[in-house]
Amino acid sequence: MLHYRKLAAKANEGDLVTAMETLLKDEEKHEGDIERIYKRLAEHENKAATYFQKHTLLRYNPFNETGGAQSFCLCLLDRDDNGVIITGLHTRDRTRVYTKPVLNGKSETELSREEKKVLLDTQKQ
Repeated sequence: MLHYRKLAAKANEGDLVTAMETLLKDEEKHEGDIERIYKRLAEHENKAATYFQKHTLLRYNPFNETGGAQSFCLCLLDRDDNGVIITGLHTRDRTRVYTKPVLNGKSETELSREEKKVLLDTQKQ
């Protein structure tokens, strides 16, 4: 009943045909707007698949001569398990940093025990 009253009010401003034409034009415009929104949403979803979405950080002590867990492995993966493992090995003299690419959840480079752990933990997310 409320819709009828609104339509009748529009018709009183002019004629019913003009009111209906205005409504149809508005509907076409909204359909176009919705179509553009869906297209942009799909583009953003495709881009988001390549962003790092999963991550795990493991701190550990690989050497007896150093104190504390100063070494680390950091795994960063996208939705499809592509990304990188960054490992920092800390000794008294220096810290060495290594990177190993991950493609489809696997690395072509041999992984240490800690790197395997962060990769598996990150894939579970």
